[in-house]
Amino acid sequence: MEDIGAGGEELLPQIRPAGAYIGTLTVEAARVLGLSGDTRVYNGAHDQYCCALGSGSVENGDLLLGTGTAWAVMSITDAPLVSESKISFAKACGSGAMGSSDLCFLWGRVFGLV
Repeated sequence: MEDIGAGGEELLPQIRPAGAYIGTLTVEAARVLGLSGDTRVYNGAHDQYCCALGSGSVENGDLLLGTGTAWAVMSITDAPLVSESKISFAKACGSGAMGSSDLCFLWGRVFGLV
C-alpha cells in the first residue's frame, strides 16, 4: 500500500480469528440500529467458507454450490489451484467466486489507486 501512496499497515484492521470478541457497538451504530450500546460484536467469517463447513464439504474432492446473494461453486482441494499467471482456478473458470486479491484490486480501482 505504501508503494502506491495509499498509506501503511496502520490503516488496516487487525487480523483476528473468526469468533473473536471485537468490542461493543459504537454509539452511532447503536443509535442507527436501535440496539443497546452494550451489544457485543464478534468477528465473522466468509459466508461461503461457513457454508462449506455447515454442509460438510471439507474433504479433498468435495464440491459445493453455495447460493444466496451470489452463487459460488467451491471445490475443496488439498492445495491451492492457480494458473501460471496466479489467477485463481475458480476465477479463471468463471465460477463467480471472488477472492481477496480480486477485492483488493477492485477497491484500488474504486479509489483511483490502480
